[in-house]
Amino acid sequence: MKTSLAWLVVAFSAAASLALEPAAAAQASDADKAIARELYNDGVKALEAEHFAVAAAKFQNAVELFHAPTMLIGLARAYIGLGKFVEAKETYNRVLNEKLPANASDAFLQAQKDAAKEIRSLDEKIGSATIAVSAKSGALPAGLVATLDGQELKQAAFGMKRPMNPGSHELRVTAPDFADATQRFDVTARKDVAINVALTKVEAAGPTGEGAVRGGGGSSGEPTATTTNEATGVLVVPPAGDDPKGGSTQATLGWATLGLGGAGLVLGGITGGLALSKHASLEESCPTGQCGAGFNDKISSYETLGMLSTVGFIAGGALGAAGIVLLVTAPTTPVGEKASAFVPISFGVGPGSVRATFEF
Repeated sequence: MKTSLAWLVVAFSAAASLALEPAAAAQASDADKAIARELYNDGVKALEAEHFAVAAAKFQNAVELFHAPTMLIGLARAYIGLGKFVEAKETYNRVLNEKLPANASDAFLQAQKDAAKEIRSLDEKIGSATIAVSAKSGALPAGLVATLDGQELKQAAFGMKRPMNPGSHELRVTAPDFADATQRFDVTARKDVAINVALTKVEAAGPTGEGAVRGGGGSSGEPTATTTNEATGVLVVPPAGDDPKGGSTQATLGWATLGLGGAGLVLGGITGGLALSKHASLEESCPTGQCGAGFNDKISSYETLGMLSTVGFIAGGALGAAGIVLLVTAPTTPVGEKASAFVPISFGVGPGSVRATFEF
């Protein structure tokens, strides 16, 4: 590369004056020609130093100011240094397709000869990729956008063998209502790689029909009643407290509270009966209303039973009333669902205590 670059400096020095075709020269101002000449000379120096990115930028800017085959040759060689063989080949083709006037300069004629010679080796360095994009729903969707290495890829190129530089590449395809598709692949010289992208339609996040539907469940795994806002199409999930199934929970709690109230009343009745029995026994043993020290235990037992009876009746009445309120205010069981069954309750009475057992 050093040898060809040295030749480039010598060969291009003769064209440093940027002798242009008459038409091209007529379209460029003197100021543009002066800037292009400076860019051209800087590009030659950068190319010789193997600063290929700098050289490519210099030559590209010079070409944009006005056209000259000599500058295109420099740009093609800079592309080769960067590994951009596809771009280099197309640049050489631009030089070869140039129709030079009969009085073209020797530098321009030499540029075409160099392009014809140097382009031959590029086919051995270029690979290709055949990119196909399809949609499972049928035709490609409207609004589809495909990019290859960040550059837009036209749909007309789908299914065609696309010349590409060796190395890693990234294809990205997006379309409304379809999942984004991204594929990374490698290209090697003289080989074609097939890239197939099948777009998948994204299912709606929620139902769009009218009325209530069954949505995803909460932490308990039970489904949650949901509705769709017809104005916005947004799926609305009611708070947990609004779940109709909460009625069965309140009803169960009501039955349990009512059962406890019943247990309290049973306790009051039993202990009350025992207290009355103790009282009758004491009246019989102490007709004067005065009992000796030997009756202290019986008197204490009588008083305890009386206290338990009073507490049992008060607590039983309060709990029974609360249970009735819970049952009356419980939400109605939704249509199609079974109402909560009666909660089985069993009672047991022991010395100074009463026991209630619930089965859910």
